[in-house]
Amino acid sequence: MNAHAAGAGMREAKVYSLKLSSAQNMACQRMEAVSGLPPVCLEDLEAGTLTPTEFWRMQLVTIHDISVAVQNIDFPTEERA
Repeated sequence: MNAHAAGAGMREAKVYSLKLSSAQNMACQRMEAVSGLPPVCLEDLEAGTLTPTEFWRMQLVTIHDISVAVQNIDFPTEERA
């Protein structure tokens, strides 16, 4: 599923935080639809220890770290009968 398709049909953004704008909440919803993962660090955003921009960067870092970890999994190429 591509990012555009994941956002299709989403007319009202889920409110993840009132500290995020409607557009920012929608971006979080689209990210969750594409990745299957809910946003991380919402508690830090709510506590004021992360700005909305820092919060979004944490989403990108998390997705990147997961991707790197998956790429480093040794997948056997030989089939067993």
